[in-house]
Parts: sequence; structure tokens; C-alpha cells
Amino acid sequence: MFWRKPCHFTGLVLVAGAAQAQFIEPEIVSYGDVSCSYEAPLSAIPPITCTTDLDGGIGSAGVQNGANSQYNQAVELSVTLSGAASVTNTDSSYTVGANYSGFGLQASETWNAGNFTNGSMLEVTSDGSISISNARPGQLGLITAGAADQPFAEGGGIVSAISVGADGYSDSRSSPFVPNYAGGLGGAINLTNTGSITAATTSGPPTVVTYDNVLIDTLLLNGLGAFSLGGDGVAIKTGNRDYAGNGGDGGAITIGNSGSIDITATTVDTYGVNGIYALSQGGIGSNREDYAIAEGGDGGAVTITNSGNITMRGLEDSANGGLTGILAMSVGGNSNDYSRLERRRLRMHPQRAMAEMYRSRFPPAVRSTWLRSIPASRVSASWVSARVAMRTISQRETGATSPYS
Repeated sequence: MFWRKPCHFTGLVLVAGAAQAQFIEPEIVSYGDVSCSYEAPLSAIPPITCTTDLDGGIGSAGVQNGANSQYNQAVELSVTLSGAASVTNTDSSYTVGANYSGFGLQASETWNAGNFTNGSMLEVTSDGSISISNARPGQLGLITAGAADQPFAEGGGIVSAISVGADGYSDSRSSPFVPNYAGGLGGAINLTNTGSITAATTSGPPTVVTYDNVLIDTLLLNGLGAFSLGGDGVAIKTGNRDYAGNGGDGGAITIGNSGSIDITATTVDTYGVNGIYALSQGGIGSNREDYAIAEGGDGGAVTITNSGNITMRGLEDSANGGLTGILAMSVGGNSNDYSRLERRRLRMHPQRAMAEMYRSRFPPAVRSTWLRSIPASRVSASWVSARVAMRTISQRETGATSPYS
């Protein structure tokens, strides 16, 4: 079965007069010249394969998991990019990049939590050429799309992969299914670039892209970006008992670059610029007025291998991170009783903490006004030892207030 428009179907299937369990089909949305296919009915939660023909423009796609009593699994989404696209952004028409996302489906009274609450597993391979002039730094935005208003991620990189676990469900039944309160896991991500990525901002401060709802609040301009985010837990009192759900773990991220990444940022006063950026972050653990306290999720393993060239051009570093060739982060989720808005805001601050470390610890030569080119022969040992190619932060706090406020 090949690509069809996004749909959202919930219903009873009758076989020989007997009612089968309900199912929810995965949702798929796409923009640009993207085609998707699958070899079984969507109700069976099959792997989904998408291709993006860059000759037809820069495209994006996203999926949200379905649920099925027989197939308890997150969707596997594989994407390949080929061809060439060159775009000059204007005020009336712009793109932030080729963004591919997969979201977990929240549990409900009908569907107790299962693997479908985890973020979709993503494999994105780019063998094409993408060039964006007047590139726009921005947040990692959470928007809705398609007929069913499914969640869709926009931003994160010229080519990006984003997997997000569903938040916990506030099961108010007198005998609740306790795992419903926990956040889903971020899905595993495998992002590979063998092509070329070129981006340049305007000569003055660039126009930035912001969203009403965000996954990452920090303004970033990334060549390659990968984000695996665990869902937040929820807390509730029901049946005269207090319950609190753990935050979901961030998933494992693997990035390989044997192609070229070339980014020119004329100013970096309000945003960070990264050739490759990866973040695996655990969700926030919930608290029920100190009667029930749950843990934040762990950050997952992050592995980046570079055998290609990463070239960064720009000005002196700023409070938001300046120019970085490769930046890898694994961050544990906090555990607190903050509001939902505050929990989302927390995802901004680890990057700021990283920026402070960048300013204080990275070699001055990296924070310069002249061209910095990273050939394949110089990546790994020398740059790792200098703490420029990769730096990992691991944080996990239980029952603590935020250190980032």
C-alpha cells in the first residue's frame, strides 16, 4: 500500500459477529516532494518508508504512533533524501530545513500505556545537496498538522530528526493503570549525511523563527540536528491515593557524517550555531504535593562519528553558545512540581549551561572571527581531547527544585 492522505481511524472491527479490540491508525503528514509507503495496513503499525526528492524542494514529514491490541509497538520511520535543493528565504516564503519527526501516542482510558507512548524510531539518510541562503535560526517548534491535528516538529537543523515520547496520562479511575502516569520514551534516532549542507544567514541580524509551543526554546542554527526527548510524567490523587509518574528516558542517538557541512553566521548574538547538534533528554518526573515523588528520565547514549568536513564561519561567541563544530548532550530530566509551562521551559536551560561551559572552557581559537575548517583528519582524538568535538552533560535530579531557574 502506498502513500495516502493522513487519516485517523478508531473503530470496532467485526469478525463473525464478534467485536474485536479498537485500534488507532498511525498518522502521517508531509510537506514538499515527499512520498511515503508501507507494506501492510496502517492498523498493523507497519514500518513506514519516505523519500524526499530535493529536486522538487525541501520537504518534511512526521508521524504519530497508532495503537493496536495485537501490535504494541512504536512506528519505525525511515527517510531518504536525494537530489539538490537551493532556497533563498524571504519574508513571505521561507523554510527552516528538512525536518522529520515521530511522536508517541498518549495513553487514555481506552488504551492503557504501552510501547505506542514511546517516540517513533527514526532513520534519516541524506545523500542530497541542500543550500539555504538567508537561513533562519529558530526554536524547535511543536505544531499541529493534518486532518487530525497530529503533533509535528519543525526546526532543529537544516536536516533534523526528532523523536518525542508522549506525556503521561492523568488516569482518574478509582483503580488506575499506574504506568499511564509515566512519560513515554524518546525513540532511537539514526541520522546519516553523505551529501552536502550549506547555510548562510543575512549580513545583519537574521530573522528568527519562534513558535507558540516549543520543544526546545533556545534559538539554534544547526547543520544536522537530532533530538530524542522523553515525555513528562503526571501526578494525580484518585481513589484516595496519590500517584506520580516518572519522566521517560531519552533515546539513543547515532549520527554519522561523511559529507560536508558549511555554515556562515554573520552574527551570533542571540543564537547558537552548530555543525552537528544532538540532544537526548529525559522527561520531567512528577510530584503529587510531596506525597508521591517520581524520578526524571535519563538521557540516552549519544554517538557522533565524523569523517567529512565541517566548516563554520562567523563572529565572536556569545552568551548563547557561538560557533561549535560538533555538540553532543545527554541530559537527565528534573523531578519537581513545576507547572507544565515550566517543565517545557526547563528544556531551554541545559543548552545555556552548555553555552557557559563553552565560553569558559573551549579553546580561544574556536571562538574567533576567522574561518574554522574541520577536516576529517582532525576530528576525533585532537578535537575530543580539546573538548570541542564532543561534550556530554549527564544530569539527573530527584525531588529537587530546578538549578536553572
